[in-house]
Amino acid sequence: MEYFRRWGLEDKIYAATINTEDPYYIIFTTRLGANELLRFRSPSIREIRDRDPEALARFRELGWSPYGKTQIGQQALEPILVEHARALPNIDLRHGWRFDGFTQDEAGVTATLTEIVSGRSESVRTQYLAACDGGASDVRRSLGVRFNGRGKMRANVSLLFRSAEFLKVHGRGVANLYFTFAPDCFGVFTAIDGAELWNYQYYFIDPAKAAAPLNAEEVLHRAVGKPFAFELLQTTHWNHHQSVARKWRDGRVFLLGDAAHLFVPTGGVGMNTGIGDACDLGWKLDAVLSGWGGDILLDSYERERKPIAVRNSIASASNSIASIW
Repeated sequence: MEYFRRWGLEDKIYAATINTEDPYYIIFTTRLGANELLRFRSPSIREIRDRDPEALARFRELGWSPYGKTQIGQQALEPILVEHARALPNIDLRHGWRFDGFTQDEAGVTATLTEIVSGRSESVRTQYLAACDGGASDVRRSLGVRFNGRGKMRANVSLLFRSAEFLKVHGRGVANLYFTFAPDCFGVFTAIDGAELWNYQYYFIDPAKAAAPLNAEEVLHRAVGKPFAFELLQTTHWNHHQSVARKWRDGRVFLLGDAAHLFVPTGGVGMNTGIGDACDLGWKLDAVLSGWGGDILLDSYERERKPIAVRNSIASASNSIASIW
């Protein structure tokens, strides 16, 4: 949010978050509709923005920044960022184009792109390449850069669903995260819009079950402890990772975001770390292109951001491991 404030986006982001009046709750249960074990409360966005005296006294981090926990899904955040990018005159967005590969030399980088609809290919010459192409980054692989860390960890499945009955059936009220700890439904519900759109991350304690056929209705009903009506929107199989690229710069090519590090989602710091990467590299590239920064400044990108990725990814993985025990 500190970065987004620089670009004048805070009001648009707050307008797209879950209800700004609701406190930020993390609730721990056996099953969501059964026994509540514990809940943590953080201030609502309204309390944070109004500088509520009770919230300021209780949560000392609010004295460090005008922002606190701000929950917004990628499906709501990314359109805001795209709209902002489209309004900038020096950005050429190429939606519907595929990045095929690149070569680099002492003077710059040449990338090959293909328009999906027409099949037309084009070469683009740039001074630098910032690879934000995800955890399976083709750029990272072409550079031969490997990961350090624990690597692939526990297998999981995410069930994205829509349900008008979800809040009513469990009766816990609106929360940002609802953990379920019964052995047959170990996972966490995440509020996507805080009303009808939700995601359940189902964690396989027994790795052998990850490959077995999955009945989404059985999983969700076990986790809530009661039947309820829902529309399944997407099922995604994935793994926890704690991985950080060994090298973040190769000549004129830089890795950032998931291309540079893979996180366990416990704690929600993976995307935040990636946004930090982009902002750090962005101002340094601008400094060099504007003529007041040098190549050593670009070297500082890896020196500053990589230790943060190592620290944050280990903390996230440790949170996940601790939740099992």
